[in-house]
Amino acid sequence: MSLLDIYYQFEKLENGKSKTRRELVSYSEIYDRIHYKNKKNETWIYLSEKPQHIKANERRNFELSISNGKGEHISGVIIPDPEKAGFGYGDVNGTLDAILFVLGDDNRTIEIFISKGKKNTSQNLYFLLCDGELDSEMQSLREKAKVL
Repeated sequence: MSLLDIYYQFEKLENGKSKTRRELVSYSEIYDRIHYKNKKNETWIYLSEKPQHIKANERRNFELSISNGKGEHISGVIIPDPEKAGFGYGDVNGTLDAILFVLGDDNRTIEIFISKGKKNTSQNLYFLLCDGELDSEMQSLREKAKVL
């Protein structure tokens, strides 16, 4: 049984439209909360610092926030270990799904892994991510992804 279900990769373009916008590069399957397309058939997310109006539980305080192309909040990005700043976790707003993040240098790229129905184990999934226990599942999803 796999722990990870869906994969997305986004990247900041050199001449991007905004500082926080990341364009869709590849994905394994469509996940409605993330995969919003505009009239030009573009899909993107915004990766920004935590907005002040979102109040998170102090034990789950997050550094970054992900929103979709419609501006809807998807998830906070919790980065509990500064030594592993490239890894984060959260849960998908309004669902029971967990979300894992792999952030590239300067957050230019972001990989998102969705684990359906596992919101209550998101922190445990994060520990597995940090320990390398999800590497083969992650690679399998990357290989199955549609590249744009």
